[in-house]
Amino acid sequence: MIFKAWDEGDRLAALTAYDILDTPTEPEFDDIANLAAAIFDAPIGVVNLIADGRQWFKAEVGIGTRELPLEVSICRHAILEDDLMVVPDTRLDARFINNPLVTVEGGLRFYAGARLLTPDGLPLGTVCVLDTVARPGPITTRQRLALEVLARQVMTQLELRKAVREQGERRIEIETAAGALRESEERYKSLFNSLETGFCIIEVAFTADGLARDYRFIEVNPAFTSQTGLAEAAGRWMRDLAPDHEQHWFDLYGKVATTGESIRFESPAAALGQRWYDVQAFRVGPPEARRVAILFNDVTDRRRAELALKELNATLDMRIETALAERANAEEALLQARKMEAIGQLTGGVAHDFNNLLTVITGSAELLRKPDLTEERRKRFIDAISETAGRATVLTRQLLAFARRQTLSPEAFDLGASLEGVTSMIETLAGSEVVLLVSVPEEPCFVMADPSQFDTAVVNLVVNARDAMNGDGRIVISAGPVSGIPAHRGHPPVAGDFIAIAVSDTGHGIAQQDIDRIFEPFFTTKAVGVGTGLGLSQVIGFAKQSQGEIRVESVLGEGATFTLYLPRSYPEAAATARDQASPMPVNGKGVCVLVVEDNERVGDFATQALIELGFDTVLARDAEEALDLLAQDPHRFHIVFSDVVMPGMDGIELSREIRRLYPATPVVLASGYSHVLSQSGAPGFELLQKPYSIEQLSQALANARVRQTETVLPGC
Repeated sequence: MIFKAWDEGDRLAALTAYDILDTPTEPEFDDIANLAAAIFDAPIGVVNLIADGRQWFKAEVGIGTRELPLEVSICRHAILEDDLMVVPDTRLDARFINNPLVTVEGGLRFYAGARLLTPDGLPLGTVCVLDTVARPGPITTRQRLALEVLARQVMTQLELRKAVREQGERRIEIETAAGALRESEERYKSLFNSLETGFCIIEVAFTADGLARDYRFIEVNPAFTSQTGLAEAAGRWMRDLAPDHEQHWFDLYGKVATTGESIRFESPAAALGQRWYDVQAFRVGPPEARRVAILFNDVTDRRRAELALKELNATLDMRIETALAERANAEEALLQARKMEAIGQLTGGVAHDFNNLLTVITGSAELLRKPDLTEERRKRFIDAISETAGRATVLTRQLLAFARRQTLSPEAFDLGASLEGVTSMIETLAGSEVVLLVSVPEEPCFVMADPSQFDTAVVNLVVNARDAMNGDGRIVISAGPVSGIPAHRGHPPVAGDFIAIAVSDTGHGIAQQDIDRIFEPFFTTKAVGVGTGLGLSQVIGFAKQSQGEIRVESVLGEGATFTLYLPRSYPEAAATARDQASPMPVNGKGVCVLVVEDNERVGDFATQALIELGFDTVLARDAEEALDLLAQDPHRFHIVFSDVVMPGMDGIELSREIRRLYPATPVVLASGYSHVLSQSGAPGFELLQKPYSIEQLSQALANARVRQTETVLPGC
């Protein structure tokens, strides 16, 4: 509370009357500043006076200067209070939040000060303590009492000085001041005896060469005896009380006595019963007196507890390391078990589906061997084999897509137009009981992806939605541009331009515990025999391999929404391949093809297929043989048709070598799977994916021939 019942002019006049400003330091005041700091265990103790335009320190510890500008003074606010001013955290007090002594790093945080009041109630300054660490709790009753007693002690000293100076004219006032001094000393003695902290003043004795040899106790408080076990120590020498007391104690106190530097330390004292002490020591009185004031606390119990805790921590670390190692082993075993479970599930699912397909193929092949088959039944069995082989092709590509090893052919295409193109097909797949709503943006939305794999992903999402509704409900397909992919289920957001395709259904929804598993191969919540369990695996594999993403939102009983994000492309940067007319299959007459295939059956099939198309062929079993044939007659071959995965030099390395040596010779690559192709594709070369039909082979060769620049076609 602000209380000001005095005039500033009167206050400054009273301060001037004491004739204290700009006087040298005096031990009486220095002791009070040191004692105040020690009682509060604070780094700063001050006896200060608020003068005109400045704050002047009669005594200070921890400041390092004798005065400060009044505008940065905290004590100028303290003299306006009607009681002690305590500021637990200056950063939270509106009066000091902009004070440079507070805002500086390591600045003042805690303040407690008692006013120096004249007999007329005029505040001249304060006795205060400060700390660079905030102290949220209140000060203790004893600390409050100590500050008040020390403040009165300062005023008693000031009054005594004034009385001595005026003793000729004011003898009565001197006697009054002397009485006040005696009263102050009694209060000081009361405070001294009430401290729970051990306190003593010693006088250090030195040898002729300056070594501290002993010290004598001048004063001790009651707590001294209880904390050291030394009774009736006042007036006695330490060597007499404890002959085995370690020399380093004498050296430390001797240094304080000679240099005046205060110290704070913890140390054991074996001669005092293996006790540990937290000690603060500072010089008092004139330097020649060699006296040191010591505040100390017995911290033996704390040190023993710390030692026990350290030993516990040492064994705890070992136990934790053991537990962590056991946990790591268990996690590794669990991970291996999950891997084996996933491999078992994957191989079991693949074996089941392929066995079904092989049953159809082998059965149809056996029936075709019957001599009495009609042409109609023969055609039916041939169609069954062809259709089943196509289904096997789809299955392997779904597996590769899930594993993100499918060789994609990304190109820029209008996603809206592609959706419209497959609408009639997905309407048929959805069934007559499902309401299908398709919404695409009016403006073209180009994406960079494999269009055929995109169509497959959309079909798989629609089939998944249809099955989730048991063939009865509503499916909504919408598409449009978005800026970035939002964070979802622990996945961070992704920046960039994307086209989002959302497929929503009104089905039974997905349980939260199943959402993280729905993309696993052969995992399904559907009835046995409904679906292969690879549809959503193909979708996520396609999304990841196309630098996209898929998000799933579902509430059990309220349906689900699958949102596929694909990188957006722009027609100015990439022409859409679907707008380009596909070259018609060429007549192979007069065209010689070098076939490079290490598999004998595949090589024979390829050469026979090419011969059926009218091409001349030469078969090489590996890349080295192919290069030898080209080196013998580089103009003999017009096209090279090579497998990718071969022992030694693979097809991609061969293609690059042919491009280097024979840049006019086009190359067509064929592969069922290649690690290199799955990562980087086959830039600059036609790629034919196994298994392929004769029509697809013809089309690939036709595309390659478009690049050929030679016009003379010599025969084989």
